[in-house]
Amino acid sequence: MKNVIITLGEKGVYFANKEENFFLNAFKLKEPVLDTTGAGDAFNGALTVSLASNLDIKEALIFANKIAGISTTKLGAAASMPFTKDLVNY
Repeated sequence: MKNVIITLGEKGVYFANKEENFFLNAFKLKEPVLDTTGAGDAFNGALTVSLASNLDIKEALIFANKIAGISTTKLGAAASMPFTKDLVNY
């Protein structure tokens, strides 16, 4: 089965395969966007962790979308990766 995931930045993410398709809005942030550097890496890392933890694809994409969004509220790439404590605020 092939899956298609298209990240759309501030618009969200789109998913499709033979069985389903859906769109998720971008995560609503409590802080302003400062830097989008590393947001794609944050998304991919969070998606990988979610799928490895056996979340279904929609839950995994929601989590990845959230992590990527939070990463844009800090400057830099590595420095912007959220910690578990950062997730509690959201």
